[in-house]
Amino acid sequence: MDTSYDESSHAPPPRQPPPASVYHHQGYQTKHHEVLEFNYVYRAVIPEKRKFNFIVKGLYVVSVGFIILFIIAAMTLNPKTPIYHVNDLRVMNFNLNQTLKGNWYTNITVYNPNSGKLGHFQDFKLDIMHNDEVIAGVSSAGFEVEKNKHQILEVNFSTESEIVKALKNPKMKLDELKKEQESLNVMVDIKITPVPVFMFNMNTYIGELAIAYCPGLRIVFQKDNISEGHLNNDGQPNFCRIMILTQ
Repeated sequence: MDTSYDESSHAPPPRQPPPASVYHHQGYQTKHHEVLEFNYVYRAVIPEKRKFNFIVKGLYVVSVGFIILFIIAAMTLNPKTPIYHVNDLRVMNFNLNQTLKGNWYTNITVYNPNSGKLGHFQDFKLDIMHNDEVIAGVSSAGFEVEKNKHQILEVNFSTESEIVKALKNPKMKLDELKKEQESLNVMVDIKITPVPVFMFNMNTYIGELAIAYCPGLRIVFQKDNISEGHLNNDGQPNFCRIMILTQ
C-alpha cells in the first residue's frame, strides 16, 4: 500500500493576480471602471398625446389672433378729436341797463390731430354762456386745417335781442350779471357745435357728434371802465373739453 503524500492535491489554489492598477504620475492609484451602457428606447407618441398637443397649439394660435384683432379694433374705434384752446375773449360796450348788450371778440386755436389728411370743419355755432344760458352767439362758416396743423379763429359778434328774449327770466339774468360786474369778475363759458370726430387711420370724420365746451372763463373789468372786460385766468391754459354725443 502506497501511502506517499501528494502535495499537489492538497496545495492551496493559485492566487489570482490583483486587478490591473494604474498609477498616476503623481503617485496615487487610479482604477479603470467599466463603462456603463444605457439602452435608450425611443417610442412613438401615442395618439392621445398627439391630439392633446394639437389642441394646445390650436388654442395658442386662436388666442394670439384674438389679441391682435382686439388691439386693431381698439385702435380703429378709438376716435381722435380736435383740440380747442381759448386764447382771448373780450367784451366791449357791455351794458346791463334795462337790457343786455355787448360786443364780443374771441380768439381760439384749433388743432387737427388727424394724420391722414386735412380736416374739414363744418359751419359751426359759437355761444357765450352764463350759468347754462346763452347770452351771446354767432354762426360762422366752416374751415379746413391741414393734418397735424393748427388754425386761429377770430370771431366778432354781438348780443342780439333775440337771445335776450330767449332767456328764461331776462330780469333775473340781468341782476345776476350786474352783481358779478360790480365785483369786476364775470364768469362765462364757451360752447362750439358741431365738432368733427376723426377715426383712426381712415382719413374720415363724423360730423355733429361732439361739442367743444370751454368752462370757467373769467372776464375782468376795471373800476373806471366797467363796460369793457377781457379774459384773465391767471396764466392758466384754457383748453376746451370735447364731449362726444351719442346718437
